Amino acid sequence: MPNLLLISEDFALTNQISSGFEKVGWNSESVSLIAMIGQGSELIKDKSCSIFVIDAGFHRYTSLVSEMSVIIKESSMNAPLYLMFKGEYDRLFDGWTKHAKRIFQSTMQPLRATQAIAEIIRLETSSVPRDAFYSPMDSI
Repeated sequence: MPNLLLISEDFALTNQISSGFEKVGWNSESVSLIAMIGQGSELIKDKSCSIFVIDAGFHRYTSLVSEMSVIIKESSMNAPLYLMFKGEYDRLFDGWTKHAKRIFQSTMQPLRATQAIAEIIRLETSSVPRDAFYSPMDSI
């Protein structure tokens, strides 16, 4: 069963995202930005992927962007990282985007958040078609 780590300061969006994944059988764990900084990439080791939700209020943490860049880089080596911007993308996070599997913008709109969740599930559960393999049992 896939496990998701959700890093967010926005509890309403966190609940929406978590419930979207739980509907399809994923487990999710939510942590705050401060918890992520405190525990670093250790949090992601047993996760299938992580989502970092960046809201407009994140600018109060701009002094931590470079420190977080190291954590983002290390985390993305262990599992895919997705960035969700509640609003529009900000160039302040250019260093993070090269480590993200995908970036989603304007997720404060419920439809956009739902589409982002569906896309992440699709990307993380893509399967190889059965006919791509040959099994000795096929000849029986």
